[in-house]
Amino acid sequence: MAHRLSQGADHPGAADAFAEARTTLHHASVYARAAARDADHDVAGFPTALPVEPVQAAATDATSAVITRLAEDSERLSRAAYGALHDRADQRLSGSDLQQISRWNAMSRLLAGRTLTHVAAEMPDGSARDRFTGAAAVLREPSKAWRDAAAAWVHIADTVDPREHPRLPPPGYAQVRQGKAVRMPSPDPHPAAVISRTSAVRLGQLLFGAQWTPQQPPGAARPAADIVADAGGAGALAASAYRLCATGWQMAAAAPWVIRRAEAGLVTNSVDHQPPNLDQGQRFYPVHPRQVEALTNAYSAVMGAEQKSAGALLAAARSAGTPVPRAMLDAAAHRAIAQEQKWVTATPAQAPQRVLPRAHVPTDLVLGRRPGLRQ
Repeated sequence: MAHRLSQGADHPGAADAFAEARTTLHHASVYARAAARDADHDVAGFPTALPVEPVQAAATDATSAVITRLAEDSERLSRAAYGALHDRADQRLSGSDLQQISRWNAMSRLLAGRTLTHVAAEMPDGSARDRFTGAAAVLREPSKAWRDAAAAWVHIADTVDPREHPRLPPPGYAQVRQGKAVRMPSPDPHPAAVISRTSAVRLGQLLFGAQWTPQQPPGAARPAADIVADAGGAGALAASAYRLCATGWQMAAAAPWVIRRAEAGLVTNSVDHQPPNLDQGQRFYPVHPRQVEALTNAYSAVMGAEQKSAGALLAAARSAGTPVPRAMLDAAAHRAIAQEQKWVTATPAQAPQRVLPRAHVPTDLVLGRRPGLRQ
């Protein structure tokens, strides 16, 4: 009801107040469910996570709205991670989705670090500047960890969603003539993959301008004073980057379950894991358990890096005089997630995707193109 009222309010102050009330009510419902899970079965029937609907970035977006929209993206990604962890979403994350999320998260951490470095260069000497510089340096660790997680998928493809697959030679004339050359299916990407890309685009817009896209070279950064003004202060900028890392921790915690559910449909062309007596001409074969272990270990490394970065960013925000009460909620959620890891059951085989309405998605997500920005 609060959400509907916020949509119909004419006064912008009333709309913001209703939106804040909705967020507070949502958080309260989560705590109420946890406290009365065994007492009220009717309440337990309601979902704790709202549907995930991506809102893409556009060149017409105002840079002053980037921080607010980044917070909304983080909320959506948290819900997507919850759905992936508990297997409650209408559309499951695939191996291609996870690979794309890893690439875009690596880029967003890199952009966040560059933004903090750029802002810190204009800050007066003191503890706040040192903490901003230190947080920017620490952000390189989750960027590298996400990039390594994406690299672990290089020789692996998900047959349910092969948008991301090892590079293949073009089919020969005999294959085409015999009708054996077919196009790879291209399902719609998961909303979490779209949102991860959107978060990276928003950070690039804040740093380089509203016209920036991942296909463009970085170029010159905007004046640091303009970035701080659009963010609502240096502390708010650090707090927004903290939300990225806190949400990234949740997605990395859900990734091993996504991999286990999709394991039956994963194939590889790795030379190091070829099975004996392989048929001549067979390009792919079932993924090896060691490859699955390497994937899960890669996302375990992401969790540690994101947690370290979140702590550094919290310290930076507080040094700038910006409290982050959300951190208490995130800490409680992370403790609950860590405890639930012991009893969450993974589905051994991936069920068919449900038929969902098709939405417009960026071309680079559909075709599995790599982000252009490099570290």
